[in-house]
Amino acid sequence: MSFKFRAWHEPSKQYFKWDDISINGRNNCVIHITEGVFETSGTPNSVILEQYTEMPDKNDKEICQNDKVKYCDYICVVDRKYGSFVLDIIEGDKRGFFYFSDMASKYLEIIGTIHDQPELFQK
Repeated sequence: MSFKFRAWHEPSKQYFKWDDISINGRNNCVIHITEGVFETSGTPNSVILEQYTEMPDKNDKEICQNDKVKYCDYICVVDRKYGSFVLDIIEGDKRGFFYFSDMASKYLEIIGTIHDQPELFQK
C-alpha cells in the first residue's frame, strides 16, 4: 500500500499535490507549479497535509482527509482517529463518528472540504 497526500496551503488558500511542495533553507515553503516556482512567506506550519483514504466516493472521486461528505442523512468530515479513518458528524447538534470502510464509501458523496467554510470547524 502506498500513501498519497494532498497539501492545503493556508496563505494562498489552495491545494497542491504533496510532490509540489518543499521547504527551503530559510524555512519557507517553496511550491513548484507548472508555470514555475514561487516562494511563499508562509512557514512549513502553513501547509496542512491531508491523506487520501484510497477509497472512492459514489461518484468515483478520491476521498481525502478533511473532505466534507454526505453519508445517508448525515454531513460528516473525514478524519483520522484511533489509527483509522472516521466520519465525524458535524451536522447541527448531532455529534459522534462512524468508522470508515470501503463498504461505506459507496454511500458517501464529497460535497466540499473543511476549508470551504472554516468557521464551521473552528473550536
